[in-house]
Amino acid sequence: MKTHYRFLLSILILVSMVGALFTSFSFASSQTESPYQVYLPVLMKNPHTDPPAYYGVSRYMNTIDPVKSYVYGCQAGSTDKQLAGKQDKIIILAYGQPWGQNGEYGVWYYSGTFASTAVIAESAKQFAYGYWVCTGSDTESTIELVIGTSNFAKYDKGKCTEGSWFCNTTVAYEHGKRWALMVKDVSNWVVKNGISGQVSIAGGNDIEFLWNTPAITKAWIQGYDAFDENRYKLYNFGSCDACPYVGSTWHPPANNWTMSDAYYVAWGAAPVWPIPEIYLTTGKNAKEWAYLSYWGTINNRSKIQFQGTLTQWQACLQRGGCVVYDQYGNVLYGSNNTPEEGWLQLINEINRWTSTAQSTIRWQTDIRWSP
Repeated sequence: MKTHYRFLLSILILVSMVGALFTSFSFASSQTESPYQVYLPVLMKNPHTDPPAYYGVSRYMNTIDPVKSYVYGCQAGSTDKQLAGKQDKIIILAYGQPWGQNGEYGVWYYSGTFASTAVIAESAKQFAYGYWVCTGSDTESTIELVIGTSNFAKYDKGKCTEGSWFCNTTVAYEHGKRWALMVKDVSNWVVKNGISGQVSIAGGNDIEFLWNTPAITKAWIQGYDAFDENRYKLYNFGSCDACPYVGSTWHPPANNWTMSDAYYVAWGAAPVWPIPEIYLTTGKNAKEWAYLSYWGTINNRSKIQFQGTLTQWQACLQRGGCVVYDQYGNVLYGSNNTPEEGWLQLINEINRWTSTAQSTIRWQTDIRWSP
């Protein structure tokens, strides 16, 4: 069995965690997937620190031009150079849905064109280089650079359409393998060029249950895991679609996913670390993710250790469409949490239970569309 390389970090986090006083009442059995049906609210005192002072600017990459990628990296580096003290951020570059073409693997990215893993790798390298160059005299600030894809395929009445490529476990496994090899290539390049003191490289996947089946999604992770050499993290920066949460009646996640499936792609698979989407102003996203962690603790699994939160506040400002109004023009809800709001929602929810509590969450990042 593979050694789970997050074990040592888990111990350190547990040792440093501040205790909290929480009380909850549950009818859940530790042998079932059903959440409790009654929750008695109590006054809670959260032990967490304040949110990180600054958030990383993640990007939907609707260009893979290496010159523009360098500019984006330079912008991130210049920002950190101008801020006082050492900065520690995570930045996700979301390149698009998985795709294969003419024997190559890559993505169908946001400009409507295929890009191979070799092209994506060059884009990521230039972003890393731009960050390093433009931090200048600031040699202490760091970023974790996540090279991301998704599990998206278009389905019609339960069948993967001809316009999609990511439709079976064989191609999913191979794509995950190629993604891990690309991450390795970029990481080696960063080390070789003396940038690794400030930039570390990881893989990423925007996993959403409504986009694909658990079998195909898990096959991709297994392909990545088989070729990551126990070195290259994989961040799940997706959603927990229709997961149960405190106050909801029991229902399984969306699209025939189970809680076991959801846990596997969030934390159960060896390389995976979660940076969940916490978009909704109602707090529902945070509640879903927190309950998934709690579900793990009552089903003989470890709690999920959340590494950061992802919001889309900037993308909402750019393109709109993130607020739902009633017939009178009053705001019903939005998916435009600010980075701080998303972070606070998640840490408050995971601190409902001592079994899932964290004293802090390391990162917050907010995604925008590239020009």
